[in-house]
Amino acid sequence: MKPRSKITLAISAVIIISAASVLTYKIKADNKQRYIVQQAESGVVKYQLALGERYLNDRDMPQSAYWLIKAAKQGSHEAIDQLGIIAYYLKSKATSSTEDKQLFTDVEQTINASRRPQTVFDVYQQRAEEGDMEAVLSLGLMYKRGNGAPEDYALARKYFERYAAAGNTSNPGNGEYYLASMYLAGNGMAVDGAKALALLQKSCDLKFKLSCYELGDLYYQGGESWAKDYKKATALLDVYAEGNSPDSRAMTYIQSLFTMYREGGYGINPNPQRIQAIKTQLCRSDDLYGDDCEGIAQQ
Repeated sequence: MKPRSKITLAISAVIIISAASVLTYKIKADNKQRYIVQQAESGVVKYQLALGERYLNDRDMPQSAYWLIKAAKQGSHEAIDQLGIIAYYLKSKATSSTEDKQLFTDVEQTINASRRPQTVFDVYQQRAEEGDMEAVLSLGLMYKRGNGAPEDYALARKYFERYAAAGNTSNPGNGEYYLASMYLAGNGMAVDGAKALALLQKSCDLKFKLSCYELGDLYYQGGESWAKDYKKATALLDVYAEGNSPDSRAMTYIQSLFTMYREGGYGINPNPQRIQAIKTQLCRSDDLYGDDCEGIAQQ
Protein backbone atom coordinates (compact mmCIF):
# COMPACT_ATOMS: atom_id res chain seq x y z
CA MET A 1 0.00 0.00 0.00
CA LYS A 2 1.44 3.38 -1.08
CA PRO A 3 1.86 6.06 1.58
CA ARG A 4 -0.50 9.00 1.15
CA SER A 5 1.01 12.09 -0.43
CA LYS A 6 1.50 15.34 1.45
CA ILE A 7 -1.28 16.95 -0.63
CA THR A 8 -3.73 14.21 0.32
CA LEU A 9 -2.81 14.54 3.96
CA ALA A 10 -3.18 18.31 3.79
CA ILE A 11 -6.64 18.03 2.22
CA SER A 12 -7.68 15.51 4.85
CA ALA A 13 -6.49 17.86 7.57
CA VAL A 14 -8.47 20.76 6.08
CA ILE A 15 -11.61 18.60 5.92
CA ILE A 16 -11.17 17.50 9.54
CA ILE A 17 -10.59 21.10 10.68
CA SER A 18 -13.63 22.33 8.70
CA ALA A 19 -15.85 19.63 10.17
CA ALA A 20 -14.58 20.45 13.63
CA SER A 21 -15.27 24.16 13.03
CA VAL A 22 -18.83 23.44 11.92
CA LEU A 23 -19.38 21.24 14.97
CA THR A 24 -17.89 23.90 17.25
CA TYR A 25 -20.11 26.57 15.68
CA LYS A 26 -23.19 24.39 16.16
CA ILE A 27 -22.30 23.71 19.79
CA LYS A 28 -21.79 27.42 20.41
CA ALA A 29 -25.11 28.25 18.70
CA ASP A 30 -26.92 25.59 20.73
CA ASN A 31 -25.34 26.85 23.94
CA LYS A 32 -26.32 30.42 23.10
CA GLN A 33 -29.90 29.35 22.39
CA ARG A 34 -30.07 27.46 25.68
CA TYR A 35 -28.72 30.48 27.50
CA ILE A 36 -31.32 32.80 25.91
CA VAL A 37 -34.15 30.42 26.79
CA GLN A 38 -32.88 30.02 30.36
CA GLN A 39 -32.65 33.78 30.80
CA ALA A 40 -36.11 34.28 29.29
CA GLU A 41 -37.59 31.64 31.57
CA SER A 42 -35.99 33.34 34.55
CA GLY A 43 -37.83 36.55 33.65
CA VAL A 44 -35.27 38.66 31.77
CA VAL A 45 -37.42 40.84 29.51
CA LYS A 46 -34.86 41.48 26.76
CA TYR A 47 -34.49 37.75 26.16
CA GLN A 48 -38.25 37.21 26.23
CA LEU A 49 -38.50 39.93 23.59
CA ALA A 50 -35.70 38.38 21.55
CA LEU A 51 -37.46 35.01 21.47
CA GLY A 52 -40.84 36.59 20.78
CA GLU A 53 -39.49 38.58 17.83
CA ARG A 54 -37.57 35.59 16.47
CA TYR A 55 -40.69 33.40 16.46
CA LEU A 56 -42.74 36.27 15.01
CA ASN A 57 -40.31 36.53 12.09
CA ASP A 58 -40.70 32.77 11.63
CA ARG A 59 -44.52 33.21 11.73
CA ASP A 60 -44.76 30.87 14.70
CA MET A 61 -47.51 32.91 16.37
CA PRO A 62 -48.19 30.65 19.39
CA GLN A 63 -44.51 30.59 20.45
CA SER A 64 -44.09 34.29 19.71
CA ALA A 65 -47.16 35.20 21.76
CA TYR A 66 -45.99 32.95 24.62
CA TRP A 67 -42.81 34.98 25.14
CA LEU A 68 -44.25 38.38 24.27
CA ILE A 69 -47.10 37.97 26.76
CA LYS A 70 -44.51 37.25 29.47
CA ALA A 71 -42.62 40.42 28.54
CA ALA A 72 -45.82 42.47 28.29
CA LYS A 73 -46.86 41.43 31.78
CA GLN A 74 -43.61 42.96 32.99
CA GLY A 75 -44.52 46.28 31.40
CA SER A 76 -42.72 46.02 28.06
CA HIS A 77 -44.37 48.43 25.62
CA GLU A 78 -42.35 46.90 22.78
CA ALA A 79 -43.92 43.52 23.55
CA ILE A 80 -47.39 45.08 23.42
CA ASP A 81 -46.63 46.52 19.98
CA GLN A 82 -45.54 43.09 18.77
CA LEU A 83 -48.67 41.49 20.24
CA GLY A 84 -50.71 44.03 18.29
CA ILE A 85 -49.15 42.67 15.10
CA ILE A 86 -50.09 39.13 16.13
CA ALA A 87 -53.66 40.23 16.91
CA TYR A 88 -53.93 41.91 13.52
CA TYR A 89 -52.55 38.82 11.77
CA LEU A 90 -54.97 36.47 13.54
CA LYS A 91 -57.97 38.73 12.91
CA SER A 92 -57.11 39.02 9.22
CA LYS A 93 -57.04 35.26 8.57
CA ALA A 94 -59.77 34.02 6.24
CA THR A 95 -60.50 31.07 8.50
CA SER A 96 -59.57 30.63 12.15
CA SER A 97 -59.05 27.39 14.04
CA THR A 98 -60.08 26.92 17.66
CA GLU A 99 -56.42 27.40 18.60
CA ASP A 100 -56.29 30.67 16.63
CA LYS A 101 -59.38 31.99 18.42
CA GLN A 102 -57.98 31.10 21.83
CA LEU A 103 -54.64 32.67 20.97
CA PHE A 104 -56.40 35.84 19.80
CA THR A 105 -58.32 35.98 23.09
CA ASP A 106 -55.11 35.60 25.11
CA VAL A 107 -53.35 38.28 23.09
CA GLU A 108 -56.30 40.68 23.24
CA GLN A 109 -56.62 40.25 27.02
CA THR A 110 -52.94 41.06 27.45
CA ILE A 111 -53.23 44.14 25.26
CA ASN A 112 -56.33 45.31 27.11
CA ALA A 113 -54.68 44.78 30.48
CA SER A 114 -51.67 46.83 29.42
CA ARG A 115 -53.85 49.73 28.24
CA ARG A 116 -51.35 50.46 25.46
CA PRO A 117 -53.17 50.34 23.17
CA GLN A 118 -56.39 49.76 25.07
CA THR A 119 -58.01 47.32 22.65
CA VAL A 120 -57.38 45.51 19.41
CA PHE A 121 -59.68 48.13 17.88
CA ASP A 122 -57.10 50.78 18.81
CA VAL A 123 -54.39 48.74 17.11
CA TYR A 124 -56.39 48.65 13.88
CA GLN A 125 -57.35 52.30 14.12
CA GLN A 126 -53.75 53.39 14.56
CA ARG A 127 -52.57 51.22 11.70
CA ALA A 128 -55.44 52.40 9.49
CA GLU A 129 -54.37 55.99 10.10
CA GLU A 130 -50.89 54.97 8.97
CA GLY A 131 -52.32 53.60 5.71
CA ASP A 132 -52.53 49.89 6.54
CA MET A 133 -55.38 48.71 4.31
CA GLU A 134 -55.81 45.37 6.08
CA ALA A 135 -56.47 47.30 9.29
CA VAL A 136 -59.03 49.38 7.36
CA LEU A 137 -60.82 46.19 6.34
CA SER A 138 -60.72 44.87 9.91
CA LEU A 139 -62.30 48.08 11.21
CA GLY A 140 -65.08 47.70 8.66
CA LEU A 141 -65.75 44.17 9.85
CA MET A 142 -65.77 45.23 13.50
CA TYR A 143 -68.34 47.96 12.83
CA LYS A 144 -70.44 45.68 10.61
CA ARG A 145 -70.57 42.86 13.15
CA GLY A 146 -70.59 44.96 16.30
CA ASN A 147 -67.63 42.92 17.49
CA GLY A 148 -65.00 45.00 19.27
CA ALA A 149 -66.75 48.21 18.22
CA PRO A 150 -70.34 49.50 18.30
CA GLU A 151 -72.41 48.24 15.37
CA ASP A 152 -72.36 51.06 12.82
CA TYR A 153 -73.24 50.18 9.24
CA ALA A 154 -72.43 53.67 7.94
CA LEU A 155 -68.87 53.45 9.25
CA ALA A 156 -68.54 49.85 8.08
CA ARG A 157 -69.55 50.92 4.59
CA LYS A 158 -67.06 53.80 4.70
CA TYR A 159 -64.18 51.47 5.56
CA PHE A 160 -65.17 48.84 2.99
CA GLU A 161 -65.40 51.51 0.28
CA ARG A 162 -61.99 52.83 1.27
CA TYR A 163 -60.53 49.34 1.06
CA ALA A 164 -62.17 48.68 -2.30
CA ALA A 165 -60.82 51.94 -3.72
CA ALA A 166 -57.26 51.41 -2.47
CA GLY A 167 -55.99 49.11 -5.20
CA ASN A 168 -52.88 48.13 -3.20
CA THR A 169 -54.37 45.57 -0.84
CA SER A 170 -53.44 42.02 0.09
CA ASN A 171 -56.93 40.75 -0.77
CA PRO A 172 -58.25 42.57 -3.86
CA GLY A 173 -62.03 42.25 -4.10
CA ASN A 174 -62.57 41.78 -0.37
CA GLY A 175 -64.02 45.26 0.11
CA GLU A 176 -66.48 44.78 -2.74
CA TYR A 177 -67.50 41.42 -1.28
CA TYR A 178 -68.51 42.90 2.07
CA LEU A 179 -70.21 45.89 0.44
CA ALA A 180 -72.25 43.46 -1.67
CA SER A 181 -73.26 41.53 1.45
CA MET A 182 -74.54 44.78 2.97
CA TYR A 183 -76.58 45.62 -0.12
CA LEU A 184 -78.06 42.13 -0.17
CA ALA A 185 -79.01 42.23 3.52
CA GLY A 186 -80.02 45.89 3.62
CA ASN A 187 -77.49 46.67 6.35
CA GLY A 188 -78.00 50.39 6.89
CA MET A 189 -79.21 50.88 3.33
CA ALA A 190 -82.01 49.81 1.03
CA VAL A 191 -81.69 46.30 -0.38
CA ASP A 192 -80.20 46.62 -3.86
CA GLY A 193 -79.63 43.31 -5.60
CA ALA A 194 -78.43 44.89 -8.83
CA LYS A 195 -75.71 46.85 -7.06
CA ALA A 196 -74.72 43.77 -5.04
CA LEU A 197 -74.47 41.74 -8.24
CA ALA A 198 -72.24 44.37 -9.87
CA LEU A 199 -69.97 44.51 -6.82
CA LEU A 200 -69.66 40.73 -6.68
CA GLN A 201 -68.85 40.61 -10.39
CA LYS A 202 -66.11 43.21 -9.93
CA SER A 203 -64.76 41.30 -6.94
CA CYS A 204 -64.87 37.99 -8.81
CA ASP A 205 -63.00 39.61 -11.71
CA LEU A 206 -60.30 40.46 -9.16
CA LYS A 207 -60.04 36.71 -8.38
CA PHE A 208 -61.69 36.91 -4.95
CA LYS A 209 -63.12 33.39 -4.87
CA LEU A 210 -65.82 33.92 -2.25
CA SER A 211 -67.42 36.53 -4.50
CA CYS A 212 -67.38 34.12 -7.43
CA TYR A 213 -69.16 31.48 -5.35
CA GLU A 214 -71.69 33.97 -3.97
CA LEU A 215 -72.32 35.27 -7.49
CA GLY A 216 -72.85 31.73 -8.75
CA ASP A 217 -75.33 31.06 -5.96
CA LEU A 218 -77.26 34.24 -6.78
CA TYR A 219 -77.58 33.17 -10.42
CA TYR A 220 -78.75 29.77 -9.19
CA GLN A 221 -81.38 31.28 -6.90
CA GLY A 222 -82.50 34.20 -9.08
CA GLY A 223 -83.78 37.44 -7.59
CA GLU A 224 -86.00 40.45 -8.10
CA SER A 225 -83.45 42.30 -10.21
CA TRP A 226 -81.77 39.37 -11.96
CA ALA A 227 -82.94 36.16 -13.57
CA LYS A 228 -81.88 32.61 -12.87
CA ASP A 229 -78.98 31.69 -15.10
CA TYR A 230 -77.67 28.15 -14.71
CA LYS A 231 -75.07 28.68 -17.42
CA LYS A 232 -73.40 31.46 -15.45
CA ALA A 233 -74.00 29.70 -12.14
CA THR A 234 -72.36 26.42 -13.17
CA ALA A 235 -69.43 28.28 -14.74
CA LEU A 236 -68.80 29.97 -11.40
CA LEU A 237 -69.51 27.04 -9.07
CA ASP A 238 -68.00 24.14 -11.01
CA VAL A 239 -64.40 24.52 -9.87
CA TYR A 240 -63.70 20.80 -9.92
CA ALA A 241 -61.51 20.68 -13.03
CA GLU A 242 -59.58 17.42 -13.34
CA GLY A 243 -56.21 17.76 -11.67
CA ASN A 244 -57.20 20.75 -9.53
CA SER A 245 -57.57 20.50 -5.78
CA PRO A 246 -61.19 21.30 -4.85
CA ASP A 247 -61.68 24.54 -2.96
CA SER A 248 -63.27 23.70 0.39
CA ARG A 249 -65.31 26.92 0.30
CA ALA A 250 -66.96 25.85 -2.94
CA MET A 251 -68.26 22.72 -1.21
CA THR A 252 -70.97 24.87 0.39
CA TYR A 253 -72.63 25.04 -3.02
CA ILE A 254 -72.04 21.47 -4.23
CA GLN A 255 -75.69 20.47 -3.77
CA SER A 256 -76.85 23.48 -5.82
CA LEU A 257 -74.38 22.54 -8.54
CA PHE A 258 -75.66 18.96 -8.64
CA THR A 259 -79.27 20.20 -8.77
CA MET A 260 -78.52 22.34 -11.82
CA TYR A 261 -76.75 19.54 -13.64
CA ARG A 262 -79.52 17.12 -12.67
CA GLU A 263 -82.48 19.28 -13.74
CA GLY A 264 -81.03 21.46 -16.48
CA GLY A 265 -82.84 24.52 -17.79
CA TYR A 266 -82.04 28.22 -17.52
CA GLY A 267 -79.37 28.00 -20.19
CA ILE A 268 -78.01 24.45 -19.76
CA ASN A 269 -79.00 20.88 -20.53
CA PRO A 270 -79.11 18.14 -17.87
CA ASN A 271 -75.62 16.74 -17.40
CA PRO A 272 -75.60 13.66 -15.13
CA GLN A 273 -72.20 12.68 -16.52
CA ARG A 274 -70.69 15.82 -15.03
CA ILE A 275 -72.21 15.03 -11.64
CA GLN A 276 -70.61 11.60 -11.69
CA ALA A 277 -67.26 13.03 -12.80
CA ILE A 278 -67.26 15.49 -9.89
CA LYS A 279 -68.19 12.76 -7.41
CA THR A 280 -65.42 10.54 -8.75
CA GLN A 281 -62.87 13.30 -8.35
CA LEU A 282 -64.01 14.22 -4.85
CA CYS A 283 -64.05 10.59 -3.73
CA ARG A 284 -60.56 9.68 -4.82
CA SER A 285 -58.69 8.06 -1.96
CA ASP A 286 -55.99 10.75 -2.02
CA ASP A 287 -58.42 13.62 -2.17
CA LEU A 288 -59.14 16.07 0.62
CA TYR A 289 -62.76 14.92 0.72
CA GLY A 290 -62.13 11.18 0.67
CA ASP A 291 -63.56 10.79 4.18
CA ASP A 292 -66.80 12.49 3.09
CA CYS A 293 -67.20 10.37 -0.02
CA GLU A 294 -70.31 8.55 1.18
CA GLY A 295 -72.17 11.79 1.90
CA ILE A 296 -71.15 13.32 -1.43
CA ALA A 297 -72.17 10.21 -3.35
CA GLN A 298 -75.70 10.42 -1.92
CA GLN A 299 -76.28 13.98 -3.10
